Amino acid sequence: MVAAWLLNYSTAVAGLSYILGFGGVLAAVIYLYSSLLQRAAQKAQEARDTNDKLEMMTAQGDIGLFELDLEDEVLTGNSIWRARFGLDDAKESVSFAEIMDALSPDSRKASYDRLAELRAAPVGYKHTNTIDQRFADGALHTVRINERKVERNGRHYMVGAAVDVTAEYESSRKAANLKEQIDLVSRAGGVGFIEFFPDTRTFKCNEEVSQRLGIDHTAEEHPIDLFFAHQTEKTLQAFLKSREQLLQAYTGELQSFMHPFYDADGDLHHYRVSRVKRELDGRVSSLCQ
Repeated sequence: MVAAWLLNYSTAVAGLSYILGFGGVLAAVIYLYSSLLQRAAQKAQEARDTNDKLEMMTAQGDIGLFELDLEDEVLTGNSIWRARFGLDDAKESVSFAEIMDALSPDSRKASYDRLAELRAAPVGYKHTNTIDQRFADGALHTVRINERKVERNGRHYMVGAAVDVTAEYESSRKAANLKEQIDLVSRAGGVGFIEFFPDTRTFKCNEEVSQRLGIDHTAEEHPIDLFFAHQTEKTLQAFLKSREQLLQAYTGELQSFMHPFYDADGDLHHYRVSRVKRELDGRVSSLCQ
């Protein structure tokens, strides 16, 4: 009887130990699962927070973010990108062909060519280009696009950021037009413009002065020796005197004087010079006409 009791006790202990061991494992599994759910929730919240921050940043910078599935030719994008095309927020994606309707003929052809290039390009390939795009408001805008080819789950995508640079291009165009107008006026009136930079002993000039000096006209700075190439000792002394006057001048002071000058043709000319000392981006120069 004692032996039977001991046997039953051992069985009971073994059974209890098994149950407790299984319960411990079960508790560990439940704890792990709960931790994973909590971590997943945290990750999801972090992703939402990151997305909210990204939305705010892109909204402030007026940046349209988009993604193109290179296999299905389907596009998705953020609210800014979608608004430019007048897309319904309820519509999750749009075909590449549909988006092309908003581009100018030249930009449309270039975009199809870019699609072929992206398909052939390796993962990680980056590119920047500028297109003309008609926004939903009907106006034609200039848009700069930065794009990169990526791979996710065996599929290839092009992710990009589109920035409206219409104002920038319009300012550049107006500046270029103004420069052309100034050049035309200066050429018609025989007016020369030149800017001297004492720190580098260089100068820049318009086409009229380039012709007088007998040098090729460029927008680059030239060494000062080219300006004095045809001068005599007498005219050089006149330049030294005017330089001393410039050193004593204050920034913004306008000076005017007559100056002898030998052009590249060897003829002596006398020019009335109007000069102002200025400082731009920390660099001192003298602008002469």
